[in-house]
Amino acid sequence: IITFVILFIVGVIISVLITRAKDNATAARLGEQHISTLYLLSENLTAAATIDDIATALLDNIEKNFVWKVAVLFVKKGTLRMIASSKEITLDEKQWAEANMCVKTGIDIGLKTSPFTNSGLRFLPINTATDNFGVLAIKPLKPDETITIEQERILHSFASLAALATSRVRSVNQQA
Repeated sequence: IITFVILFIVGVIISVLITRAKDNATAARLGEQHISTLYLLSENLTAAATIDDIATALLDNIEKNFVWKVAVLFVKKGTLRMIASSKEITLDEKQWAEANMCVKTGIDIGLKTSPFTNSGLRFLPINTATDNFGVLAIKPLKPDETITIEQERILHSFASLAALATSRVRSVNQQA
């Protein structure tokens, strides 16, 4: 009985250690994918010379890494305009209103976030601490699909990198 109890305890300890090792390996793999994804986008944004180039880089990288439809909207001459988008995505009047509110407030809107929930799109601001440049409109392919925390982090990182690139492009254009 003593031998059985000792072997059982050793088995449980080994099982816990193996589970932790697998979890750490999974976390490391996800972290590596996240860094690789951000690196590729940052390379594309570094080469971007115009707002259209930034929008195209965002669209290409999001479509490459996620199975979603995307629209990239930027403020040009005081008006929010769709610069690049997936083929099947269009915005109705309510969605344009949500996109404009996202630009004005600088907060996420749509898909299970307040104050809007039923538009079918998720809007993420492309902004820095001082300027709001535009919006990413994300549409999952399945209506009941949710965005995971890891996906949300990547999307916010994409939006932040795009905002920095937009700030750089605009300051270069103002100096020229």
